[in-house]
Amino acid sequence: MDAGSDGRRPTWLALCVFVVVFLFSAATVTFATTVRGSGRCRPAIQVELAAGGLFFEDPEVQHELACQGLRVAQTGYGSRGIATADLDRYDAAQAASSVVAEAILDRLRREKGKTFPRFIFYSSPLVIVSFKPIAGLLSKAGVATPNSDGTWTFDVKRYLDLVAARTRWQDLPGNSGGGVYGSPNRVLLSTTDPALSNSGYMLIAIVSYVLNGNTVVTDEATVNRLLPQVVPLFRDQGALPHTTPRVLERLLQGGIDAVPIGLAYENDYITYIASKPAGSVPADIVLMYPNPTVLSDGTFIPLTDKGTHLAELLRDVPAMSRLAIKNGLRSNNTPPEQFVQYQRTRGIAVAERLTLVNPPSFHILESFVDGIP
Repeated sequence: MDAGSDGRRPTWLALCVFVVVFLFSAATVTFATTVRGSGRCRPAIQVELAAGGLFFEDPEVQHELACQGLRVAQTGYGSRGIATADLDRYDAAQAASSVVAEAILDRLRREKGKTFPRFIFYSSPLVIVSFKPIAGLLSKAGVATPNSDGTWTFDVKRYLDLVAARTRWQDLPGNSGGGVYGSPNRVLLSTTDPALSNSGYMLIAIVSYVLNGNTVVTDEATVNRLLPQVVPLFRDQGALPHTTPRVLERLLQGGIDAVPIGLAYENDYITYIASKPAGSVPADIVLMYPNPTVLSDGTFIPLTDKGTHLAELLRDVPAMSRLAIKNGLRSNNTPPEQFVQYQRTRGIAVAERLTLVNPPSFHILESFVDGIP
């Protein structure tokens, strides 16, 4: 009996272990399925991300990543802050433009002695948000042109001519005595501070290209030649906001008297409009696309294995592309016409074709910024 009992003990032990493991595994699978289905996925891994965009703050994005086992904690850095920040404690960094991303990668190569990968999953062009009365005045001045798709085109060269002439709103054709828009202020596009924000930074890329005869600036001599024309675009606005959403917020909440024309990202505009109840957005809002404009490429740089895992999820999980479009981002996995059609189903007109230019190098843009008081 004793010998027989001793001989059976390992068998019973193995069976017990098997049952426990099976039940635990089944419970784990059931739990994960139940939690995902009930909208309560609980992430197991936290990824520290040096970034400041709105995408990872979307509850749907957070839920999808949680169901993939991840939680993303953002710093709130602007892109230019990331370029100089200590990244040792982060799993990944995300720059709002390829120019800033290149500066980050160059620094990492020097400091770490190795090359880091980069991923570009989505992008957003710079746009101009305004109001129909302002668009009408700019149309008579040759700056703005309505398009058949419900958007407008903003001629950067003609705008720069108005700025150079120190034109005031009351001086525009069709606005004699301020009958349409009574502001005595000069015609100036409201922007962010280019020393702190990527959108203001990228506006320099656009205007320097146009001022340089539709040619990308590549040398310091040209920077110095163009600076007298670039500086007033920012200096003459007065105090500048630090973030792009703040420009859009002031325009949409303060109205035409607060900000008649403002520079924004297309995705911020779409997200704002789509998030508001019907009837709460001013009916006379118009969306203009600068001609030319630039794409703000959301460049993702993994720094650790956790960062690489997040990059792979963003690349490979179909739901992430869908959520990018929902957040107004042009996903590299989605044809432009599909992006446009989806936004139209939400009552938002966007352009399918864009006139794009490449920005100058990081060092050239920094030289422009350094010359703006």
